[in-house]
Amino acid sequence: MYFFALIVVLCVYVSLQNLYDIYLFGFVIGAKYYRSFWYAFPFNLLTTSWYLLLTTAFKLSLDWYEQRKQVTHLQFQIENGLTAVAEEEIIFLKSGTQNIRTNLAEITHIEGLKDYSVVFTKTAKIVVKGSLKAVGARLPAGRFIRIHKSYIVAKDKIQSMDTAKVTLTTGGTVIPIGRNYKQELEVQLKAEKY
Repeated sequence: MYFFALIVVLCVYVSLQNLYDIYLFGFVIGAKYYRSFWYAFPFNLLTTSWYLLLTTAFKLSLDWYEQRKQVTHLQFQIENGLTAVAEEEIIFLKSGTQNIRTNLAEITHIEGLKDYSVVFTKTAKIVVKGSLKAVGARLPAGRFIRIHKSYIVAKDKIQSMDTAKVTLTTGGTVIPIGRNYKQELEVQLKAEKY
């Protein structure tokens, strides 16, 4: 379909160029041999095709250059042991007027404070407008678990658990376990061990 439309547009353009040549050279300048429609048609077709070919070649060369640049960048990352983080591993957290790009693997736990939540990472605290339930709904299922009415923790950051609290691997942070969440936490942690 695209190729057919391109041919039609090319023919229309060349025909309009011929009509312009007939008017300009045949009537304005007065060269009688230019008054024929087919006299300049081959020349106009050739020049239009040439410009179309140049434009297409230029676009293809730009695409090739961009592709080579991406391949070179990926080779550099592979050679230096760098790995790109997959898009699903990133979450944008709105804190005030900023959208902060946050790696999900960096999040240790989240604390709910009524209408706000504090997202704790290994290096920062990000205050986010929204309840703990709303923030938790944006997190991928299976990686985080709610253990208290005010806390969600990353499962892979749990170092130990006893009857009333969970200790995280980062800095030995201790978080209480709510009675309503204890059974679900035990079930999920046991399921991950097997």
